[in-house]
Amino acid sequence: MPYRYVTSSNSYIAGGPNRNWRGRVNQNPWWNWPAGSLLYMGYEVKKYSPPFNDIGTYPSYLPINGSLSNVGSIIGYERLCDIELTFLLTQRYMSGSLGASITNGNYVAAGHNLLMNLADGKFYYATRPDLTGTNSVQNPPAWFSFPAEVLFTDPDAGTGPTTAGDN
Repeated sequence: MPYRYVTSSNSYIAGGPNRNWRGRVNQNPWWNWPAGSLLYMGYEVKKYSPPFNDIGTYPSYLPINGSLSNVGSIIGYERLCDIELTFLLTQRYMSGSLGASITNGNYVAAGHNLLMNLADGKFYYATRPDLTGTNSVQNPPAWFSFPAEVLFTDPDAGTGPTTAGDN
Protein backbone atom coordinates (compact mmCIF):
# COMPACT_ATOMS: atom_id res chain seq x y z
CA MET A 1 0.00 0.00 0.00
CA PRO A 2 1.14 3.59 -0.36
CA TYR A 3 2.73 4.77 2.90
CA ARG A 4 0.39 7.78 2.91
CA TYR A 5 -2.45 5.40 3.91
CA VAL A 6 -0.81 5.55 7.35
CA THR A 7 0.76 9.04 7.39
CA SER A 8 -2.17 11.01 5.97
CA SER A 9 -4.03 13.22 8.45
CA ASN A 10 -7.18 11.48 7.14
CA SER A 11 -5.85 7.96 7.76
CA TYR A 12 -8.40 5.30 8.60
CA ILE A 13 -5.66 2.89 9.70
CA ALA A 14 -3.70 5.21 12.01
CA GLY A 15 -6.74 7.19 13.15
CA GLY A 16 -6.74 10.75 11.86
CA PRO A 17 -9.00 13.40 13.39
CA ASN A 18 -12.43 11.87 14.09
CA ARG A 19 -11.30 8.57 12.51
CA ASN A 20 -10.00 6.56 15.41
CA TRP A 21 -11.24 3.01 14.80
CA ARG A 22 -9.12 1.31 17.48
CA GLY A 23 -11.21 -0.40 20.09
CA ARG A 24 -14.18 -0.88 17.75
CA VAL A 25 -15.72 -4.04 16.33
CA ASN A 26 -16.55 -4.80 12.71
CA GLN A 27 -20.00 -3.43 11.89
CA ASN A 28 -20.71 -5.75 8.97
CA PRO A 29 -19.78 -9.33 8.15
CA TRP A 30 -16.22 -9.09 6.85
CA TRP A 31 -14.52 -11.87 4.93
CA ASN A 32 -15.17 -15.01 7.01
CA TRP A 33 -16.15 -13.26 10.23
CA PRO A 34 -19.63 -12.19 11.33
CA ALA A 35 -20.38 -8.68 12.58
CA GLY A 36 -18.99 -7.91 16.03
CA SER A 37 -16.44 -10.73 16.06
CA LEU A 38 -13.33 -8.66 15.24
CA LEU A 39 -12.05 -5.99 17.63
CA TYR A 40 -9.54 -3.66 15.89
CA MET A 41 -6.42 -3.39 18.04
CA GLY A 42 -3.97 -1.54 15.77
CA TYR A 43 -1.37 -2.01 13.06
CA GLU A 44 2.33 -2.40 12.27
CA VAL A 45 4.07 -0.90 9.25
CA LYS A 46 7.11 -1.96 7.26
CA LYS A 47 8.23 0.82 4.84
CA TYR A 48 10.14 0.21 1.63
CA SER A 49 10.94 1.93 -1.64
CA PRO A 50 9.64 0.26 -4.78
CA PRO A 51 12.38 -1.51 -6.77
CA PHE A 52 11.55 0.45 -9.93
CA ASN A 53 10.76 4.12 -9.55
CA ASP A 54 10.30 4.67 -13.30
CA ILE A 55 6.53 4.84 -13.79
CA GLY A 56 6.45 6.00 -17.40
CA THR A 57 7.88 8.18 -20.14
CA TYR A 58 6.80 11.48 -21.58
CA PRO A 59 7.19 12.74 -25.14
CA SER A 60 9.77 15.38 -25.83
CA TYR A 61 10.41 17.50 -28.94
CA LEU A 62 13.74 16.81 -30.60
CA PRO A 63 14.88 19.93 -32.43
CA ILE A 64 17.30 17.97 -34.62
CA ASN A 65 14.74 16.21 -36.82
CA GLY A 66 11.58 18.03 -35.68
CA SER A 67 9.83 14.90 -34.39
CA LEU A 68 8.43 13.79 -31.06
CA SER A 69 10.25 11.07 -29.23
CA ASN A 70 9.93 9.42 -25.85
CA VAL A 71 13.11 10.64 -24.26
CA GLY A 72 12.08 11.59 -20.73
CA SER A 73 11.07 9.53 -17.73
CA ILE A 74 8.60 10.14 -14.95
CA ILE A 75 10.00 9.03 -11.64
CA GLY A 76 7.66 8.10 -8.79
CA TYR A 77 9.05 8.64 -5.31
CA GLU A 78 6.03 7.47 -3.33
CA ARG A 79 7.04 5.16 -0.51
CA LEU A 80 5.20 1.88 -0.16
CA CYS A 81 4.59 -0.22 2.91
CA ASP A 82 3.32 -3.55 4.13
CA ILE A 83 0.67 -3.13 6.80
CA GLU A 84 -0.22 -5.79 9.33
CA LEU A 85 -3.60 -5.16 10.95
CA THR A 86 -4.21 -6.66 14.40
CA PHE A 87 -7.66 -7.81 15.51
CA LEU A 88 -8.90 -9.71 18.53
CA LEU A 89 -11.26 -12.48 17.39
CA THR A 90 -14.14 -13.93 19.36
CA GLN A 91 -16.77 -16.49 18.43
CA ARG A 92 -19.54 -15.78 20.92
CA TYR A 93 -23.16 -16.50 20.09
CA MET A 94 -26.20 -14.98 21.77
CA SER A 95 -28.37 -17.03 24.07
CA GLY A 96 -31.99 -15.99 23.72
CA SER A 97 -33.28 -12.94 21.89
CA LEU A 98 -32.99 -9.18 22.30
CA GLY A 99 -36.69 -8.59 22.84
CA ALA A 100 -36.52 -5.39 20.75
CA SER A 101 -34.87 -4.01 17.61
CA ILE A 102 -31.75 -1.86 17.90
CA THR A 103 -32.26 1.45 16.10
CA ASN A 104 -28.63 2.65 16.11
CA GLY A 105 -26.59 1.06 13.31
CA ASN A 106 -23.41 1.54 15.34
CA TYR A 107 -24.60 -0.87 18.03
CA VAL A 108 -23.82 -4.48 17.08
CA ALA A 109 -25.55 -7.15 19.18
CA ALA A 110 -23.00 -9.86 18.48
CA GLY A 111 -19.44 -10.99 19.11
CA HIS A 112 -17.53 -8.80 21.56
CA ASN A 113 -20.74 -7.09 22.73
CA LEU A 114 -22.02 -10.40 24.09
CA LEU A 115 -20.89 -10.85 27.67
CA MET A 116 -21.12 -13.98 29.79
CA ASN A 117 -23.68 -14.34 32.53
CA LEU A 118 -21.73 -16.15 35.22
CA ALA A 119 -24.89 -17.70 36.65
CA ASP A 120 -25.70 -19.77 33.56
CA GLY A 121 -22.48 -19.53 31.49
CA LYS A 122 -24.33 -18.16 28.42
CA PHE A 123 -23.66 -15.01 26.40
CA TYR A 124 -26.08 -12.08 26.30
CA TYR A 125 -26.08 -8.65 24.68
CA ALA A 126 -24.92 -6.17 27.31
CA THR A 127 -25.41 -2.40 27.30
CA ARG A 128 -24.53 0.44 29.63
CA PRO A 129 -27.32 1.93 31.74
CA ASP A 130 -28.47 5.43 30.75
CA LEU A 131 -28.33 8.45 33.09
CA THR A 132 -31.51 7.35 34.89
CA GLY A 133 -30.09 3.85 35.50
CA THR A 134 -32.45 2.23 33.01
CA ASN A 135 -31.03 -0.57 30.89
CA SER A 136 -32.26 -0.96 27.30
CA VAL A 137 -31.04 -2.37 23.98
CA GLN A 138 -31.06 1.26 22.76
CA ASN A 139 -28.25 2.15 25.21
CA PRO A 140 -24.60 1.99 24.08
CA PRO A 141 -22.95 -1.47 24.10
CA ALA A 142 -19.50 -2.29 25.44
CA TRP A 143 -17.90 -1.74 22.01
CA PHE A 144 -18.97 0.64 19.24
CA SER A 145 -18.57 -0.56 15.66
CA PHE A 146 -17.06 0.64 12.40
CA PRO A 147 -17.12 -0.54 8.78
CA ALA A 148 -13.86 -2.55 8.80
CA GLU A 149 -13.68 -2.46 5.00
CA VAL A 150 -12.81 1.25 5.27
CA LEU A 151 -9.28 0.26 6.34
CA PHE A 152 -8.62 -0.52 2.67
CA THR A 153 -9.95 2.82 1.42
CA ASP A 154 -7.72 5.64 0.18
CA PRO A 155 -7.85 8.17 3.04
CA ASP A 156 -7.40 11.14 0.71
CA ALA A 157 -10.05 10.12 -1.82
CA GLY A 158 -12.92 11.32 0.37
CA THR A 159 -15.05 8.24 -0.32
CA GLY A 160 -15.14 6.65 3.15
CA PRO A 161 -16.79 7.63 6.42
CA THR A 162 -15.91 11.11 7.61
CA THR A 163 -16.14 10.47 11.34
CA ALA A 164 -15.88 7.77 13.96
CA GLY A 165 -19.00 9.13 15.63
CA ASP A 166 -21.18 7.06 17.87
CA ASN A 167 -24.20 7.10 15.55
